[in-house]
Formats: sequence, C-alpha cells, structure tokens
Amino acid sequence: MLEKRPNIIVEKTEEFGNRVVNMYQYLMEKPNRNVEILKQVLRSGTSIGANIAESQYAQNRPDFLTKLTIALKEANETRFLDKTVFIPVGIFLIRNSILSSVIMKR
Repeated sequence: MLEKRPNIIVEKTEEFGNRVVNMYQYLMEKPNRNVEILKQVLRSGTSIGANIAESQYAQNRPDFLTKLTIALKEANETRFLDKTVFIPVGIFLIRNSILSSVIMKR
C-alpha cells in the first residue's frame, strides 16, 4: 500500500475550517450579531476544506478538478464576506492565511 505524503493544502484548509468554527462560536455569543451571515461564513468557510479533502479521493481527473473549483468558489465567497463584514469590525479571518495567497494567484 502506498503511503500518503502530507499535503499542505489539506492541512491548511483544515486549520482554516477550525478557525472559522471557532470564530462562529465566539461571535454567536455576542449581542447584535447577524446570525444569517455568520451561518453563511460557517458554511462557505468549512466547505473549502471539505471539498479539498474530498478531491483527494476523486474518481477521475474531472471529478478532482470539480472539487477544487468548488473549493475555490467557496474561498472567494468566504473572502468576500471576510472583507465586507468582519474586517471593518477588526476580525481578520483570511489575512495571512494560505487561502489569501491561493485566491490572489488565480
């Protein structure tokens, strides 16, 4: 059986997903929170890692590329929400993250 090598994209998107969940839990305790936007950030932010992980077991190349494309779209959505909703209040979800550099190189 072949041993899988560590994959930095899988690791970083998993870490990012954990950050999203932690941020969501933290902000849900705050007054004046926008629950719908927080839920959307939770969905899009955790979907990135889920699609990257799923791509590792794709059935074929088109399936692999589809999963990565979905992950990229979710990353863009999360970045948009981060820029427009969280940065103005001083919460930086994506800044200095691997996702930032991946999205910017597109």
